Amino acid sequence: MKHQYASIMNIIEERASKNPDDHGISFLNNSGEVTESYTIGSLVEKSHQLSLHFQKFNPKGKRFLLLYNQGLDFVIAFLGVLFSKGIAVTAYPPRNKKHMPRINSIINDSDPVVLLTSNDLLKKIDEWQDSQTGNDKPIIATNDLNLESSEIWKPKSYSSQDIAFLQYTSGSTSNPKGVMISNANLLHNSLCLQEVFDLSRDSCSVSWLPSFHDMGLIDGVLQPLIHGYKGYLMSPIDFIRKPALWLRCIHQYGATHCGGPNFGYESCINNIQESDIKGVDLSNWVSAYNGAESIRHHTLNNFAEKFAPFGFQMKSFYPCYGLAEATLIVSGSDLHREPKSLAVDKKALEQNKVVQNNIEDKNRLSLVSSGYAVLDTQIKIVEPDTHFESKDNCIGEVWCNGPSMAEGYWKNVEKNKEIFNAYIVPEGVKGNGALNIKDGPYMRTGDLGFLNGSDLYITGRHKELIILDGRNHYPQDIELTSQKSIKNLNKGIASSFSIENTEREGLVIIQEIHRELIKVLDFLELSKTIFSRVVAIHETKVEDILLVKPLTIPRTSSGKIQRLLCRDMYINKRIDYLFSYKDYLQNKKGSNQGSINIEEPRLEKSNYSYSEILDWLLNKLSDISGINKNEIDPDESFDRYGVDSKNAIKLSGELETYLRQVVPPSIAYDYPSPNKLTAFLFACQKK
Repeated sequence: MKHQYASIMNIIEERASKNPDDHGISFLNNSGEVTESYTIGSLVEKSHQLSLHFQKFNPKGKRFLLLYNQGLDFVIAFLGVLFSKGIAVTAYPPRNKKHMPRINSIINDSDPVVLLTSNDLLKKIDEWQDSQTGNDKPIIATNDLNLESSEIWKPKSYSSQDIAFLQYTSGSTSNPKGVMISNANLLHNSLCLQEVFDLSRDSCSVSWLPSFHDMGLIDGVLQPLIHGYKGYLMSPIDFIRKPALWLRCIHQYGATHCGGPNFGYESCINNIQESDIKGVDLSNWVSAYNGAESIRHHTLNNFAEKFAPFGFQMKSFYPCYGLAEATLIVSGSDLHREPKSLAVDKKALEQNKVVQNNIEDKNRLSLVSSGYAVLDTQIKIVEPDTHFESKDNCIGEVWCNGPSMAEGYWKNVEKNKEIFNAYIVPEGVKGNGALNIKDGPYMRTGDLGFLNGSDLYITGRHKELIILDGRNHYPQDIELTSQKSIKNLNKGIASSFSIENTEREGLVIIQEIHRELIKVLDFLELSKTIFSRVVAIHETKVEDILLVKPLTIPRTSSGKIQRLLCRDMYINKRIDYLFSYKDYLQNKKGSNQGSINIEEPRLEKSNYSYSEILDWLLNKLSDISGINKNEIDPDESFDRYGVDSKNAIKLSGELETYLRQVVPPSIAYDYPSPNKLTAFLFACQKK
């Protein structure tokens, strides 16, 4: 596909010039109200002014690290960097010590000339940087700058080959790497998105996806600006706390195009009551895309069934496949048609073969199609070790090529050769033979799958594949078995992997338990149920089952389960757990269910004493950390007791419910100990 423009910046500037009063982008608060909004003209003008400020850094080709909360300050900074011909580096702002190693690795790898942020985060980032040896990068709060300038913005000529931004990704199986997305990559993928979703000025989106991540940035932020439709952003924090808010905003603003990973739909299924979305009409929602992680057949069915009374239709679902290394989208389904699925035989799948199974039995597995290749993109299924193209009805690694494939990883020549410069070996040619005919280069996705006609089906990750007694097991299948062991267990995610022991590879399952269930479950009986189901369905024994609290299992910024990191944490005994089946078997003792009988702390009055609020918080910390309430020091930081960013968000939501007051999501960071937070809340009541 050829295009008259070299960059999306040309398109955005042209829109601002021709129709400056058109809607640009808006931000919604935790009530779904517009709190900040820009026309396309004012947005581009502000970004141009910021770009002029960046000229002192001699910006062409220089990296600018963006550390922002979700909001329009990020959008202005991102466009400002691209207008200056710099390279934007997007990352999640550090909330606590756990985020520091990742931010440090990004700074060390990308070597930015400056750190960009907003005034609400400036102090935290400044303090964090002071604690880092050798890190003396300047920091700018862009929303504090006086952008009025006597200098006049002059139109620039953009090169399609210039790098627009670095997308750092931890992936599901590797350390963070900076994917180099060029102007040409970004423009081509945007045109692909326009075609597959039929995007036009009549479209509308409401996105809760993080703007620093590829899906949230490219689809949620940039596509409305490129194609001229209304775009609304909301905080991922608000979605985590209240998934119903997303559906209410879709109704209120008439959104036609929005979506997210599978877990987002699961969150809606598990956490939204009918009363939460009374009066909501989802019938205008044309493309509810589902991608970035395994697409569950039962999730599509359950979501469509639950929200059918509110106008949602199964044909609105749009399963798709993509990854940062391909800019965003690689394949997508047919718009306005119900998703395709294929019932296959599990046992055959374990042997890397695809055999359809139309009989309702335990060996049947329903896979969801991720659609077919987008414009100018080619998908091949390749045997990952030999590099031969896979035969029909056989599983292989998904390889892709096309204009959206990224330029490679920043400063990583060896990895680029392995991942972005792969060639298919012609049939019959030995590994050390001379290749006269080359089929490539392709980008290796690391994902396993197969083609059924032109439809792509993803079955798992190559490096996460579990091989026991010579048979392949896909971790997501085992995890689903665990989650279905009892009712409501699917509210907590699971992770499975294999470990080596003296006799054989052993299977380990880590299952999160929803907080509502912790106090009522018999952990031993649950572990026995999971064990027996896995043996019956997957015909393999389980070495250990760990039952853990919510948010224990690490995930990437896009929500993918980090199974290899789980494995490393397990081997090195770095996982706090409620119960271990292996410990039970070894010790021949009953389960240690000390946390089961803890009463859920509740505040049911309209005013609370200092001691009541503190006692509630200490009970919560005991629940999160597993430490006895009497052993918790109320002057210690929340970090000391395992309150990470997601726990902090959950805690703020629970406080809001119990206190019947509006509680900001950042409150555990603003008042970072039980005593400090209690003092603040008590003072608010008195006022």
